[in-house]
Amino acid sequence: MKSHTDEHYCLASVKAARIFAEVFADETIIISQDDKAKIGLGIPAVGRTFKTMQTVSEPVSIEDHDFPTGSKMKLIPSVYLVIDPVDSNDALRSGQLAIFVRPEYFVGTTLSTHMSDLQSIVANQHFVRALTKNGQVRPIWVLLVDRGPDENPRHMKNIIEYCKLFRSLNLDYLTVRTHAPGQSAYNPVERSMASLSTKLAGITLPVDKFGSHLDSQGKVVDDELARRNFEFSGKSLCDLWKRDEIYGKPVIVEYVDQENQQFAETQSISWEWLENHTQICRYSLDIKKCKNRQCCNEYIASGAALLLDQNDRFLPSITKGKDGHFINPIHALQYYDKLKILPYDRCCPSISQELHQRLCCNICNRYFSSLKFVANHKRNKHPSKRGRPPKQKAQNYNTAEDVLQGTPQVVIEWSEAQSDVE
Repeated sequence: MKSHTDEHYCLASVKAARIFAEVFADETIIISQDDKAKIGLGIPAVGRTFKTMQTVSEPVSIEDHDFPTGSKMKLIPSVYLVIDPVDSNDALRSGQLAIFVRPEYFVGTTLSTHMSDLQSIVANQHFVRALTKNGQVRPIWVLLVDRGPDENPRHMKNIIEYCKLFRSLNLDYLTVRTHAPGQSAYNPVERSMASLSTKLAGITLPVDKFGSHLDSQGKVVDDELARRNFEFSGKSLCDLWKRDEIYGKPVIVEYVDQENQQFAETQSISWEWLENHTQICRYSLDIKKCKNRQCCNEYIASGAALLLDQNDRFLPSITKGKDGHFINPIHALQYYDKLKILPYDRCCPSISQELHQRLCCNICNRYFSSLKFVANHKRNKHPSKRGRPPKQKAQNYNTAEDVLQGTPQVVIEWSEAQSDVE
């Protein structure tokens, strides 16, 4: 595993979310999610040897010909580890697995498919005990994700989807945390993926069960036949992973070949709503309910609301003490001098003091994870009263979707930020 300058900072960020979940265990659920390596059809399912015990009744298929399989002839498993803080070990690394298998050629995976998966998990009877309390979805969610483009909580398109999930489930608090680049092995779901890969040793999923849908160049010539072949291999994979329990609980596996629209297109998220409900950092996204009852419902977890009220209803920033160690966020809210809690991402090693100043609004000192977000904030919260009005009013973005459509996405990486400073 590669080292990274922000490794310990990100571990402290994830640990802070876990501590918060442990304190309010009855109100909280943790979901660790990631996409497993794609599984090709017509070739061995795993590219390396696993130690495995196999009975004579275990079906094993090994192809004796090398047929052209074409591009995107693969299955993509999206894996979710649902962790109940009340019913887990001390490390909060065990829970129940849910897997959604999709054909890459027809569907693929995006954050929209991940949101669809989470909605399916909520509706699944196997997760009622873990996800609900008194007939309602637990109001505090902790999502542990990787930094891929389909999950990264710094991308505006993803932020909008997370906000829509927050509103659709009527959550009190949603925090999305990531590890540093190259550190995804720390994600609890990765340990479960190793067990899944072991089951694929010696297995080859057929690409042409009902006949070949590919021509001699590996291009799809029959979409309907391709769907049937994908469905057979996908459901075979589901049956294989369903056989054994993991962490003493059944594995819920589903084959999905249609893209479901979970949120209505009219469910717009305005930039003003983002400003009032989110805190966007380099490795995290936090979403809260506001105190305006015309906008948000009452808090369900009143104890958590009382604690978070001390910091504008957000978890505090990741802050170091005098001894150089990161401070427990609950202790920071209860016992620490609030004036000594540093701004968000101030202790992030890859963000210099000069860059951090540029990422803070010079009027209200609010922090954002990119210069683009700072500019949007100033345009909407602190419009200039001097000078000529803008010629094109369309440039005064009203919704977060307009930000995406109006200009290319800008996400400041360390290398880019450093060049800006210089």
